[in-house]
Amino acid sequence: MAQDRRDVKVTDIANGSAYISQALSGKSAAFVANLSLQPVATQGNTLFLPTAAYNPEHASDATLLRLYNQDVAATGAEKESLDRQIESYLVHQAWFVPVVAQALPFYASKKITGTSVSAQAPYVCLYDVQPAR
Repeated sequence: MAQDRRDVKVTDIANGSAYISQALSGKSAAFVANLSLQPVATQGNTLFLPTAAYNPEHASDATLLRLYNQDVAATGAEKESLDRQIESYLVHQAWFVPVVAQALPFYASKKITGTSVSAQAPYVCLYDVQPAR
């Protein structure tokens, strides 16, 4: 069985603006990006919808679009389930190869809720932060 051999060419672009321009042009097979953690609804517009900046090839996937459209209209447990389904789908379809995630410290007043974190959900979702009642 013949193996498909591909050489990887790494281009070092020292100018940040030039790097972003090249990365988002669709001319690179892959690029490195430092992104903040965002709610799934925001990730769509940034990362994986056909018009997203980090989707320079404008790839479109019917399953992903269906899940995303359901997610942005959902609330509560249904939204959490759809968020997990979208993230799992993106991983299994290999849209992105996450290398590392780092902690994001935050401070919160007792006058707000929705700032709980856990090992399974280590970041605060800004959509969950609400005034305490």
